[in-house]
Amino acid sequence: MLHFGKFSDISFLQRNSSAKYDLYLIKKVDEDYINNTAQGEIVYLEDGFKKQDRNTDYPDHSDFSDLIFKFKEEQIFGFGDFTIISKEVPDGGGSPFAIALHLSKIEYPNFRIYHFISDDNEDRRNQANKFLQALNKLITFIDNNLIFEGEGIKDFRNRLADGHYPGLGICKKMSIKNHIEQVNNSISVL
Repeated sequence: MLHFGKFSDISFLQRNSSAKYDLYLIKKVDEDYINNTAQGEIVYLEDGFKKQDRNTDYPDHSDFSDLIFKFKEEQIFGFGDFTIISKEVPDGGGSPFAIALHLSKIEYPNFRIYHFISDDNEDRRNQANKFLQALNKLITFIDNNLIFEGEGIKDFRNRLADGHYPGLGICKKMSIKNHIEQVNNSISVL
């Protein structure tokens, strides 16, 4: 059962739920609510990505969720997140003034998202060049920092090698793939 907020009739849930898993968006519920509604294994969900209105507003890095480090000690079954997408999807669209690439990196006891922004941010032209500017920064960071290199990072390296701008959707896909791989790799180590 998904709990993306508090259901007003807790007694109804207690009587009728036979969920194997209760998934809670933890910023929308409290411990009392969880204790009174959980019928199955507890899974915490958190929107840990700090979405910015403009790509140029991203800092060098931002902290993500710390659930990966504490779900076992809190004796919950598991955790989930919204990767680098965020639950809050902004309106709009079209070509951005700046391209931002996001790289998830787990540095115990921190889970950080590094943001690499193109230098050419004055207009919407030449998206491919903006991508390569941000990608060069991302690959330089990877080359100078210890990080698990899975298929997501391999995809970034391949795009730098061939100089091909695959479009913003594929850029997000590469970041999401890396995010999932970083989490999976860290869980096996923690």
